[in-house]
Amino acid sequence: MDSFNVIISPKALSQLNGYIDYLQYTLLNDQAAYNVWQDALETRSQLSKVAGSLKLCAHPHLKKHGYHIIHFMRHHYLMLYRIEGTTAYVDAIYHQLQDYENTFADEIRPIKPKPEIGLSQRSKEQQILFSILWPKDYLALSK
Repeated sequence: MDSFNVIISPKALSQLNGYIDYLQYTLLNDQAAYNVWQDALETRSQLSKVAGSLKLCAHPHLKKHGYHIIHFMRHHYLMLYRIEGTTAYVDAIYHQLQDYENTFADEIRPIKPKPEIGLSQRSKEQQILFSILWPKDYLALSK
C-alpha cells in the first residue's frame, strides 16, 4: 500500500476553520467544533493511506483536472484533492450539502479576458458621448 504525503492548502484550511468557527462561535457548540476538527485530522490520516485508490470526481471539469473526493469519517464534510507523485494536495473542504462540484469547478476555471470593444462595436450614442467627453482620444482611436 502506497503512503502519500498530504498537503492541506491555505484555502482548504481556511474553509475548515470557517466551519469550525461557525460551530464554536455562532452555534456555541465547542464539542461539535472539536469533533469536526478531530474528524478532519483522522480523514487526513486516512487520505495518506488511500489517496490513490479513490475514484475521480464525476464532474467532467474536476475529473479532467484529476480531482478526487474523500468524505469525513463521521461528519458531512469532504475534501477535494489531487495527486501529484506521492503527494495528495487538498485544495478545498466543503460541506456535503453545498454544490461543491460546481462551486469548485468555477473556481479553477481559467478566467477569460474580456475582449476589448472597438469603436465599430460601440453604439452611435456611445461614440458621440465619447467624442464629446474625450475629443483628443476619440480622434486618435477613430484613425
